[in-house]
Amino acid sequence: MADRGAGLVTSAEEEVIRRLEAELVVQAIRELPDVQRRVLIMRDVLGYPGRVVAERLGLSNAAMKSQLHRARSTVRLSLDGRTEATGGPHEPGTTSA
Repeated sequence: MADRGAGLVTSAEEEVIRRLEAELVVQAIRELPDVQRRVLIMRDVLGYPGRVVAERLGLSNAAMKSQLHRARSTVRLSLDGRTEATGGPHEPGTTSA
């Protein structure tokens, strides 16, 4: 029975960590410029094909891809900075890809 209780604590801790991470992602996305935020949400969250995203936002396919790349890079950098500042999983002196 003691093992079962330990599993519940681990599960509760993991759930809290997942929620905190999700909040960080949401905040990073909110901070994006409007077009980048829309492109990222439509492509990566809602799963629309690139051509559909470009068409609905009035962008060329190349512009949509550029905005998506910028959005992903900005979110990645924002999350890296936040996890390092809070003692996240990154080792000092390393960079993420």
